[in-house]
Amino acid sequence: MKKKSIIGVGVLVALLVTGCSSAVEPKLDPGTTEPTAITLPESNLVEMERVDPMTVSEEARQELEVRRNKEGAYLFTDNGENYLAVFAGERNTGGYGIEITEVVLVDSELMVSVEMTEPGFDVVVTDALTYPMDLVELINVESIEELAVTLELENGTVSTVNDERTDQGYYVSPTSEYKSGEIITVGDIMEFDGQYIHIIAGDLVEVFEYDRNQASEYYLGQKVQLIKGESGNTLKPFIVEDFSIRHSNMGQLIYDANGEITQIGEETITVSTDDGELIFKVYEKPSVVVGDQVEVHYMNFGGTEENSMIALYRENSKMEMLVREIHRTESGKLMLYTSAIASEKIDYHVSIGGGTVAEFNYSEIQVGDFVTVYADIILESEPAQVHASRVIK
Repeated sequence: MKKKSIIGVGVLVALLVTGCSSAVEPKLDPGTTEPTAITLPESNLVEMERVDPMTVSEEARQELEVRRNKEGAYLFTDNGENYLAVFAGERNTGGYGIEITEVVLVDSELMVSVEMTEPGFDVVVTDALTYPMDLVELINVESIEELAVTLELENGTVSTVNDERTDQGYYVSPTSEYKSGEIITVGDIMEFDGQYIHIIAGDLVEVFEYDRNQASEYYLGQKVQLIKGESGNTLKPFIVEDFSIRHSNMGQLIYDANGEITQIGEETITVSTDDGELIFKVYEKPSVVVGDQVEVHYMNFGGTEENSMIALYRENSKMEMLVREIHRTESGKLMLYTSAIASEKIDYHVSIGGGTVAEFNYSEIQVGDFVTVYADIILESEPAQVHASRVIK
């Protein structure tokens, strides 16, 4: 038998309706107040229909994924329809559930009754983290702009907060639950955005507040730790010990193979390697010809016929260079002023952008280092401007 209890969080939702999805993230305040008993007029009852989260857009599903680990509500518009999601937060086992039982519109406020179930002591449950959620479509609500949402709870806490977004409308991930010194996330810098920083970890990009005075010390693409500080979030370089082992954003192992291209098809490239001929599926044809010596980076999904190419580097695009100066562009890119090893002058400016595979720790690169640069594009100028697809230290 399941034990039932009513729980919840009062949430003020300040709506920003843009594009196909507009949403807010409730953030919980440790302060508590007693819930107020309210008699809800039946005439303002909102008609609702329970919705499978897989039926909404991918953008909306990503927003739900971001919010699922915190108790609260999420009100949004997707493909012209208005939706309300409620979350019970992260739970250590299965057996938990949350359900919207009633929604009533009072003036400009949605009063939402929520019931949560939790497993009894005699119930066998899944020993894994779960994230109970309920999602409904609000049938007879014409507009959710500037509505507020209150979740009605019994023996719970009430918190009222405003949504936080950047000027560009990006949702800002809350970090109030972390203690000083704790690591909030580890990932690659995608964008510097004033007082905010965009970091990709796995396949999820999150936006955080941070000490913007640190921006000049870091670069786009650099792997960092974001750490909770006494007065704000701070960055710290994350040091990779072994670049020979690489994984995709989804955690799949990346393999490499060296050899000569023997055949180029419409969707495949065949490379003769020391282990025999390997066939790679390609999604965009690289600029190569039969006979080129190449290094292929690929993923394998169960057999030699299922090699999926993710990068290809031509041996004749490889240059050995000496680092003579290190600069940071206005946008945050790492720029190396280099020369050929035998030269005394600075004759190449190597731009390392977000698409560059950098097999070194940005914080450890120094003047005098030797690097191997695979040039994607070389602009004829003085000095030559090099857009690198890969840089190895």
